[in-house]
Amino acid sequence: MRGVSHRDKWWTAQYQNLRNGIPKQIAYFPDSDPNSEKLAQAQRKKWEEEFGTPSSSNHRKDYTGYKKGDFIVLGDTGKTEQKQQIVLVQNVHTDETFEVPIQRFRMGRWTGKTIREGRTNNKTVGVSMSNGKWSAEITIEGRCYHLGVFESSSEGEKAYSIALHNWLANGERPDPVDIPRATNTTGEKYIQYRPKREGTPWVFEKITGGNRIVRYFRALNDAVKFRNKYLGGN
Repeated sequence: MRGVSHRDKWWTAQYQNLRNGIPKQIAYFPDSDPNSEKLAQAQRKKWEEEFGTPSSSNHRKDYTGYKKGDFIVLGDTGKTEQKQQIVLVQNVHTDETFEVPIQRFRMGRWTGKTIREGRTNNKTVGVSMSNGKWSAEITIEGRCYHLGVFESSSEGEKAYSIALHNWLANGERPDPVDIPRATNTTGEKYIQYRPKREGTPWVFEKITGGNRIVRYFRALNDAVKFRNKYLGGN
């Protein structure tokens, strides 16, 4: 019965009706009494007869205007799922709307898909500046996907929004995109020379399918050998 529970050798009756101004009521009945469960149920019924049956919406909070990443809560749907109120959420870039359990939305985990907001230094989620260009990336279920390098932040933001929509709506992950690096002066693909790194200035770096592989070497020849072995060569 709603409002009646058993724990640690006690039957408990509880009641609360904030809409009618009734604070929480609790009564305990030891289970050593064979009638304790019935007594708890009777007490619950008594409260309901006296104060009315409480609505399941008593504790609903207004999250209108709450923002998470590219989304904002438009309002409460009045629905409940696993004791969570369902809110209506809108993508501020695409204007699409979704019904989302509020706690999963606040945690960034909803519709069965996990999303982490990308790094940013221009107040745009998923977009950051690097070497005079705008880089976009999105992290889905712990895996980072590079979305490309763009001339403007708006282009990067658009790429992020498209990737986010494809994942939320269709479960589609972004196609792998290699991250372009600084000009390579070594003449060897995927290998760079970084003079500021003392001892190991030769760097092999490659990103495949969102996974970044980086190795440091003392000599160019060692870096080339590793690259060839990593790529399946001799």
